[in-house]
Amino acid sequence: MGKRSTKRAKSVQVPKSPASAPRLGGRLRAFGLFVAGTVFGLYVVQWFVVFLPGPYAAATIHGLRGTTPNTSGCIYYTLVVTTHQPIEYVYLKTQFPGKISNFKVGFPQEAQTGTAGRVAMQAWEAGKDANGDCTIVQAAVNNTADVQASAAGNMIAIHASKLPSQASIVGMVATTEGVSSVRPVPIGVFTEGEYEYVRLGQTVRKALPISNTSVTDAN
Repeated sequence: MGKRSTKRAKSVQVPKSPASAPRLGGRLRAFGLFVAGTVFGLYVVQWFVVFLPGPYAAATIHGLRGTTPNTSGCIYYTLVVTTHQPIEYVYLKTQFPGKISNFKVGFPQEAQTGTAGRVAMQAWEAGKDANGDCTIVQAAVNNTADVQASAAGNMIAIHASKLPSQASIVGMVATTEGVSSVRPVPIGVFTEGEYEYVRLGQTVRKALPISNTSVTDAN
């Protein structure tokens, strides 16, 4: 019998297609661009809108020294916050040299005139209470929940939200000369404040410009 020759088939491993590697790299690049775009939207846009024109708000503070027998020894401070366009939020914090004994803060009474336009009436009566403490007897302000004010020691804080265009917040604070809850007694008036508005869907926060005038004798 003749010899039977057999041939064995060799198994050859076919290498995988390298196309999966570039596909994975493309996904990583797309994810990186997505993250970069998100970071751009969160930070760069927020930084950019600060420099765009926006609503303006400001505050003024003025002191009045009592000169009558019923106001001697008292210093009364008037506070006014105004907006030129609608804003989302505003706050004003003020520390006086004297301890606050009484205050009234709110929206003023307003009237629309044919000559002067809109006029805000700032009318109040200052004096002393039955105990001889400096006080604001009455003021022509509308005390509503839209304006929140609180005082402790020498400091008062005023907060308000959703203010319309040409809005005004007015107040009067009664203090007593030489009486302070802060030691050493502050020499001047400390102020700080901020206001917020929305631009391009971003909340912009800016420092509230505050004009602090000197104390003058009440007429």
